[in-house]
Amino acid sequence: MSAETQWWYVKEGQRIGPISANELKSLAAEGQLSPSDMVWKDGLENWLPASSVKGLIQTDSVGQPPPLPSNSGIPALPPITASAKPRKMGLITKVALWIGGAFFALIVLGVIVGPNEKGNSSTRQQTSRVEPVRPTVKVGDSFSTPTFEVQILSAQPRSSVGNSLFASNSAEGGIYVAIQWSYKNTSQKPVNAFSRPTIHLKAPDGTKYNPDIGASASYATELNNDAKVFSDLNPGIRVADATVFEVSRQMFDSSSWRILVIDAGKATEIEFVVPR
Repeated sequence: MSAETQWWYVKEGQRIGPISANELKSLAAEGQLSPSDMVWKDGLENWLPASSVKGLIQTDSVGQPPPLPSNSGIPALPPITASAKPRKMGLITKVALWIGGAFFALIVLGVIVGPNEKGNSSTRQQTSRVEPVRPTVKVGDSFSTPTFEVQILSAQPRSSVGNSLFASNSAEGGIYVAIQWSYKNTSQKPVNAFSRPTIHLKAPDGTKYNPDIGASASYATELNNDAKVFSDLNPGIRVADATVFEVSRQMFDSSSWRILVIDAGKATEIEFVVPR
């Protein structure tokens, strides 16, 4: 990786950058950038997982201690190697470890899912917990959040987004839900890129879906939006944005799915129905 290359990365649905390659490697070394986080630099056609960038995610083996001095009086131990055979555990130990692991897994599952949530927690895309209101807002309506005036301009299923130079097609069995929306800063202070409203899809079972970053970027080139990705949004300024989600074609039904707009921990549900 060249130290002069400028990179962007995605964390919790937010695009962050530009930063240098050295800063990106530092984030990876400190555990703030996981192998599955998406990264991009100028010249790449699409966003890539951090694990696919050579030299970014370090996988160094455990270092070996130096040999003891000959006059230390401590008997030398054989070196530890990756091929050393583990000591066999007795049957009682194995059973005890299995029961303890299963009990711990049940505790963790209970914390994640909670007593009032349904569904398999492994398929849920967890974000910050919010309490959505009833869906009284429809596509085309304007509504207010703690900091913004928001309007969902259009929401439509599509098999592809983008233009001839930067297009993205949905995967087999999937479909894109392409959303155009705008928001205006109604507060008295500038709002930075990390405090903008976020948008999600909500399935009938309560599962919340995050945007497809690559498809959203393709859709933005098609619409030529004026959203400010890295700069502050000053009071009284409205910008247009574009967001795309990829969901199962078989599962998606616009009559029962909802759009979620979240600002300052408060969510607004929007129906796909367009008011007459």
